[in-house]
Amino acid sequence: MSNNNPHSETDERQPNNADSHSDSHNDGEWLEHQMEAALRRWGYSTELHQTAYGLEVDVIARRREEQQKPTDCIVAQCKNWNSDSITPQVIYRLCMVAFGCQATPVLCHTTDLTDRARRIADDWEVRVLTLDDLHSDSLPAPRIYRSDSTDVDSQSQSRSTIRETRDHLPVLFSSGSTRQFTYVPGFEPSGVEHRYRPVDEVDTE
Repeated sequence: MSNNNPHSETDERQPNNADSHSDSHNDGEWLEHQMEAALRRWGYSTELHQTAYGLEVDVIARRREEQQKPTDCIVAQCKNWNSDSITPQVIYRLCMVAFGCQATPVLCHTTDLTDRARRIADDWEVRVLTLDDLHSDSLPAPRIYRSDSTDVDSQSQSRSTIRETRDHLPVLFSSGSTRQFTYVPGFEPSGVEHRYRPVDEVDTE
């Protein structure tokens, strides 16, 4: 990371041993500080260990100069695990808190995700980050594409976007659209990737 970073003081909380994050199965505090430092570089104000509706969140963040995007507010969960895989329960909990906070969910992890957890994270547009992702210049986008083929020849695989393959809502709730998914009221998906646009709120009274 550049020494010109105005928030480089957060790096002082990093341990001297770069491998110390793997010393303990549940030593999540180290990873939380890495997540917090990255968010600060990306233009966010942050707080650690806040409670939302009785559930603790590792890191919360609000963009210092809001861009009128769902990513203006973030809730992040950090899993610094050596061996256990991230399960669907972890993703569901994160998404539930994100909906409650009207914020974008971010998972930062040092292990892997079960196949089911990965599918849920993709469908629900969770930003799943590794340590390497924390060195990006900005908040990485969610995974956009999935393969429609199990063929080992990558050139023969067709790809479609998550939004194109996400399962539909029940007809009773679809209201003419099956893919109007957002964590933050007042926004709707724009295109087939990960972007959103503001919409005028409709008075339903």
